[in-house]
Amino acid sequence: FFDSLGLSLLLNAEWPRIANPRRLDAMHRVLKQRIGSAALVLATVALTVVASAGEAYRVGSFVKADDPGLGFFASLWSPPSVDDACLSYVGEYAVRNSDPNDVLFLGDSACRFDVDSVAFSRATGLSSYNLGTFAEPAVLPVIAKTYLSKHPPPRAIYLLVATYSLGHAAELRVGTAPWRFSKTYGQANSANKQADFAYYTRRGVREILHDLATLGKQQRPDFRSLPLRGMASETYWTLQHNVQQARGHWGLPGEHSPRARPEATHGDVVYMSADWSAAIEAAIASSEECQIPLVLRISPISADMKGVFDFSPLEQRLRELSVRHPKVIVCQPTIDFYERPLCWDTIHLNAAGIARFMPVVVKDVQRALDLKARSAVGLRPHESIR
Repeated sequence: FFDSLGLSLLLNAEWPRIANPRRLDAMHRVLKQRIGSAALVLATVALTVVASAGEAYRVGSFVKADDPGLGFFASLWSPPSVDDACLSYVGEYAVRNSDPNDVLFLGDSACRFDVDSVAFSRATGLSSYNLGTFAEPAVLPVIAKTYLSKHPPPRAIYLLVATYSLGHAAELRVGTAPWRFSKTYGQANSANKQADFAYYTRRGVREILHDLATLGKQQRPDFRSLPLRGMASETYWTLQHNVQQARGHWGLPGEHSPRARPEATHGDVVYMSADWSAAIEAAIASSEECQIPLVLRISPISADMKGVFDFSPLEQRLRELSVRHPKVIVCQPTIDFYERPLCWDTIHLNAAGIARFMPVVVKDVQRALDLKARSAVGLRPHESIR
């Protein structure tokens, strides 16, 4: 180390002979030159690292002015999963579409599968769209707030959630689908910006390395034109077209799920997690801010579950919500059991079950609109409109 700086002379036994002003000045100039050269090299390396990291971050953010929704996907090379496609469709409709709807359906997979928007509109003459996703509470407030900021306010919001979903906690770890959804379609400001930067940079490095590895061999395909993971018969684009034609409703195949039903332990408690409670409160706040009536219903479940679960904690929480938000219509009975032939699995309905359930949805919405009309003219709920 000392030799590299030209300082070995300082340790030489002949120090008295060389310790003269002219010799020391020469040594000082050499030392300055070497330190300057080393600093220049270090600065160049640092700038290169910073520039490379910045480019990797830019690439990893997938930000394109003509296609901002790309930032949601985990990769631009591999096809998205069905769940990623579902969230992307919801986000794209909420952000990039501005069509008016009389009724907006929100919720988890029970909403997505059990509410036939087309049948509802046919029965009521009201336009509607289904933005149901799955059992992830973190995305619900983002969907409600984003939709209401981009669309004309609907006349009513219908929130349908399955008992199974309400016990789930939010999954917002960096890189997860709910986290990517909030980042792309919401105004999520993460408290851990360092982790965010690291995620986008790593994703950018993977994309750059993949581009370099295939340079001159193949053209980057549109990953959304590849068969979906979990639904090889569809691509992102073909499934999006089908979902839009169905106004957001996803149909389940066949009468019953081919999978075996999970074993349930007698006395298992059904409750509402703190995250789902916060998500529902946020959706209610968004509806109240826009003066839109909100209907909250727990989706029907298979009669096989009757007497198996303890629903009292969930029922208590719904009563508290009803008291806290008297303008919200919390539908009764809290838990509605459908015969097994009407159910696709324990928490979703098949086509026959949906046909039975949709008149219930129509009645719920009509009740909400009726209460809103009464309120608008200053009548109490039991008084009639002349």
